Amino acid sequence: MADTVGVTVMFTDLVDSTGIATRLGADEAERLRLTHFTLLRAAIGDHGGIEVKNLGDGFMAAFPSSAAALDAAVAIEHAVFRHGATNPEPLAVRIGIAAGDCTVDADDYFGEPVVIAARLCARADAGEILVPDHLRHLVPRGRFAFTPIGPTDLKGIPEPVVVAALDWEPPDATAHARVLGVLDRLAGDA
Repeated sequence: MADTVGVTVMFTDLVDSTGIATRLGADEAERLRLTHFTLLRAAIGDHGGIEVKNLGDGFMAAFPSSAAALDAAVAIEHAVFRHGATNPEPLAVRIGIAAGDCTVDADDYFGEPVVIAARLCARADAGEILVPDHLRHLVPRGRFAFTPIGPTDLKGIPEPVVVAALDWEPPDATAHARVLGVLDRLAGDA
């Protein structure tokens, strides 16, 4: 029998994974994908999350609290930036997070928060963490900063969702400058 639980769901996506595979070749792209997964798994686990499923170039993860999910998202972005500062092929990750009641069946989560998190991840730009605006009321006041984006139509959701971006700072200036160059390159390829 399926249970209903309150949970915060996160989706991640490696930006330009197909381009990375084309540029690097299959073996090197696989090595980089495994490095990417190591970075994500560490951040998710360090913040009390569980990996629900591997999506090929990202994860679906679940967290017992919204603050833990937001902390993990920032940790992921920091790890990816640090990696990019010292590697010839930097990575970029987009993240979507949503919270609410989900049905749990066979170790998987189902429900509107899952759909919203997946759709927000797909809408996010490289290095961006998107959340429904109401999520900011679920975390301690002043602990996180958000930039309002506004009502956004998401496939499968009957009404527009008011969206915000979680603000976060790069871990250091070197990584920041290098990854900004990569993001500019990716924007030019789009």
